[in-house]
Amino acid sequence: MATLRLAIDRQAKDSEPVYVDVTVWEQLARTCVEHLGKGSEVGVTGRLDYRQWETDRGEKRSRHEVAAHVVDFLRRPAAKDDSEQAA
Repeated sequence: MATLRLAIDRQAKDSEPVYVDVTVWEQLARTCVEHLGKGSEVGVTGRLDYRQWETDRGEKRSRHEVAAHVVDFLRRPAAKDDSEQAA
């Protein structure tokens, strides 16, 4: 199992991105760990889950997360060396 944290840009340029946790399993998790890094663009298909829990201090918490069935690798960020060679 691996958990990816996706940053999803909002339409307004001055808005902060929304972060969504995505859980992947088995071979898909291994493949994601091997090939994805910060800035990689992906498409995710899966089930949206909602969890609620209570902390040890009695505070109620909740979160949405995606249990991924498919992760499409769209684009990797350009490596620093690649961008310098292109200039």
